[in-house]
Amino acid sequence: MDGTDGANPTDGEDGRNVKLLIQGDARFAGTTTVWGQDGGRGGDGTVSGNTDQMVTGGKGGDGGNIRVLVTGNLVYEVNQTPPQGESPSNIIRSGAGGRGGDATATATTNPGNGAKGPNATAKGGNGGAPGLIQVQALGGVNAVGSGLTFQIGELGRGGNAIANGAAGADASATQAAQEGGDA
Repeated sequence: MDGTDGANPTDGEDGRNVKLLIQGDARFAGTTTVWGQDGGRGGDGTVSGNTDQMVTGGKGGDGGNIRVLVTGNLVYEVNQTPPQGESPSNIIRSGAGGRGGDATATATTNPGNGAKGPNATAKGGNGGAPGLIQVQALGGVNAVGSGLTFQIGELGRGGNAIANGAAGADASATQAAQEGGDA
């Protein structure tokens, strides 16, 4: 599930893990695909106001792991004539990490803030890690005819960040000039 957006964004949920626990021998033939669940995206953070502003996007969830445990032999066989558009292989793919949430902080002019306008700080959320793959067979693993592909899911990208410090204010007859805020 994705994180929620707002002034206090939440992290994306981790992808669920897949476990195949097989007692005895196991054979995957044809074009079997086992795919881990992807992590949820981090929530986007947005804040705005006439005081110092700070926000961090939510972290992307980690991808789901794949675990295959067999008490006997594990055999993967390729389908030499797969359906059109499909790879002639059995694929085990872990879940991808969710993307980090974006962050936008905007400070607006505040003449009553003193000699300097309000500052703004924004930090994009970290992307989630991909899931991992574990395959164990007590009797051994045998891939016939290049029949097995392992794919680790992609790392989630980090979130973008935009910070806009407050603009400075010109001097008036009753008030000194104000320096703009940092971003």
